[in-house]
Amino acid sequence: MPTCDPQLLTPVVQTIIRFNPLSVLDIGIGMGKWGVLAREYIEAWCHQQFYKDQWQSRIDGIEIYEKYRTPAWDVYDHVFIGDALDVLRKSTKYDLILMIDVLEHFQKDRGLILLDLIRQQSKYALISYSNTEQKDVCENKFEDHISKWDFQDFLPLKAEPLLTHDSWGLVGIPGI
Repeated sequence: MPTCDPQLLTPVVQTIIRFNPLSVLDIGIGMGKWGVLAREYIEAWCHQQFYKDQWQSRIDGIEIYEKYRTPAWDVYDHVFIGDALDVLRKSTKYDLILMIDVLEHFQKDRGLILLDLIRQQSKYALISYSNTEQKDVCENKFEDHISKWDFQDFLPLKAEPLLTHDSWGLVGIPGI
């Protein structure tokens, strides 16, 4: 779905505030919530820059399904339409990469490659995953959950568990 469990809101926003990044990449932007929250808490909360002409951070996004476009996408400096693996291979580095409820949409082998690319392209990354069954959402084939993850999958990346639940989790991954 182009949204996520609301329990993720607080820990993700707290991490954005803690890192106060100058550049953010939101992978799988869906409706654009993370771009809006990143913009609000980086610019307004951390720097008291309330007007667009004052904004100094760069917030980019990747979305494979352009039909999700909403007015919230306007807070992004650039939105790349396409597969995250392809976009990341051509991308610059970011202070923070967010990938919230996206990993389960990748085959495990492609997901592991994506995680490694994220680690190489960011100072820090927040990754959440969902192990619930999901198919045929919004008539979008990319919404199918095709892999399952657990914290053990992230150990080689020196990940830290931030939030866990029976069927999902949120981890932080330091970059290289």
